[in-house]
Amino acid sequence: MIKRLFLRYNNVSIHKKLTISCWGAIIIPLLVLFTIISIVYVKVTMNASREQAQITLNKASDEINTWFLQNKEKLASIATDISVQKEMQEYPDLNYKGKLEFRDFIRNRLANVATSDKRVINIYIYINKSKKSFSNDFSDKDLGAYYHQAEWFKGLLSGDKNQVLSETISIQTGKKVLFTAIPIISVQDGTFLGFVYSELDYDNIMSAFYPLVQGSKNTVIVNGKEIGSQDGKDKDFMSVYSTVGALNEKVEYKISLQDIRAGYRLAFLYFALGMLALMVSIYFTNRLFTNWFTDRIFHLRDTLLSVAGGNLDIHVKEDYQDEIGELSHSLNTMIHDMKQLINENYIAQIENQKATLRALQGQINPHFIYNTLESISMLALIQDNYEIVGLSKSFSDMVRYAMEVARPEVPVQSELENARNYIAIQRIRFGECFTAEFDVEEGCEACKMLRLSLQPLVENSFKHGFNDFEDQGYLRISIRIRNKYLLIRVYNNGRHIDWGSMERIRRLLVSEPEEQPSECYAIRNLYRRLKLAYGEQSRLSIHSKEGVGTITTIRIPIQEEKLWDTK
Repeated sequence: MIKRLFLRYNNVSIHKKLTISCWGAIIIPLLVLFTIISIVYVKVTMNASREQAQITLNKASDEINTWFLQNKEKLASIATDISVQKEMQEYPDLNYKGKLEFRDFIRNRLANVATSDKRVINIYIYINKSKKSFSNDFSDKDLGAYYHQAEWFKGLLSGDKNQVLSETISIQTGKKVLFTAIPIISVQDGTFLGFVYSELDYDNIMSAFYPLVQGSKNTVIVNGKEIGSQDGKDKDFMSVYSTVGALNEKVEYKISLQDIRAGYRLAFLYFALGMLALMVSIYFTNRLFTNWFTDRIFHLRDTLLSVAGGNLDIHVKEDYQDEIGELSHSLNTMIHDMKQLINENYIAQIENQKATLRALQGQINPHFIYNTLESISMLALIQDNYEIVGLSKSFSDMVRYAMEVARPEVPVQSELENARNYIAIQRIRFGECFTAEFDVEEGCEACKMLRLSLQPLVENSFKHGFNDFEDQGYLRISIRIRNKYLLIRVYNNGRHIDWGSMERIRRLLVSEPEEQPSECYAIRNLYRRLKLAYGEQSRLSIHSKEGVGTITTIRIPIQEEKLWDTK
């Protein structure tokens, strides 16, 4: 048992350990001492004066009689006021406004009585003709439904009783109460109109006897019920009697003789109060010290948990130079060093990513440049035509655009212009064997995308779609904004990609092979650039079907700061 308690003590918080230690060393012994003194104190306070007992009991009884008489007069006054109101007899026939006004009149009269006497819990008016009940607290409990089987209720309705005073359970609070009911008789024809019902706080009424028993072993017995308590071992007492006329009850007041003999022990009371004051002082002093000590430790704990959760923008404020202060300063130093190391590592990673992006942009396959030069040379040898001027200009713009690496992201409009230059060059090569269409939704030109991300898709359409394609080629470039994403689709109706090649392309996109294959270089390059720039929010997908063609889709997120002023 002791071992289990010791293990449980080791597992509790430091705040509880300090509190338990204080209780075990100081508070509990003081409580034991206080309990012993309290027993003596109870015996001391029982020394009530026998000469004052009868006078005190009579005074309490007279107080109750006087109050019941006053309450009866108030209820009778209400009954008289209500009885002369014609609305009392005509209530069922009144219109809605008349009923509201009469109800408010009744409640005002009831509220005046209820608020002027703290012993009144609730007060009701019961209208016999309409079987309605109104109360001062707006609850309007149905007295008829609650008391229809009670003999006193039947007696009032039949005229056999002119008033009732009895005990019951409150219909509002469920507590034991005394109630008074006085009939309302019409002053015109003497008919029974209803009654005034008042619930009286039993404990409050009986409180007149509390001073007789409070702080003593005396007992007051009313109607067989005891107020106070009598020690079963102490049978030595004397009794005085009185009568509460309103209740028609005899009251017995039992006075312990021990109280008379215990006067000399009063000195122990002052000692107990002194002990209590000392105990309270020790408790609050320990509580103040414990809270001050543990709050500093808990602050350190919370700071460590916050750091463990990734928050390095935190600092422990500690002005004391004790052991906890040294721990706080060491923790602040550790957080500062961790933050510095993480920042240095983060900057290195960012620089590495930027270098990777620049390297990837510089790896664009140069075969297109050679094809363009070959086309220009062939055209120049075959015919002397100014079309060579347009071709040279388109090629020059493309080279200039491709070699500019200062900005990794450009407006969509720039990418479209580069694609048009590329298509113009391919027009010389393929002639009228294909048609090209641009379908760009309004507002897309201002969005930003990675440089040279559209050209590889158009280039693949010519290289893999229209090459050796005997039918008329069709190329369509569409750009849309959907749900804060920019969707770029490049479609061609040329040769489709077979299932095996499609699966290999998809594997190459999502994996990092040890040897870099030469196939799908442009698409893999673009895929890696998208992932480095936009992370998992970017998408690149390819779908191809025989007889339909191939469509390549890019999805990238749109951000407000990535809108370009094209004006």
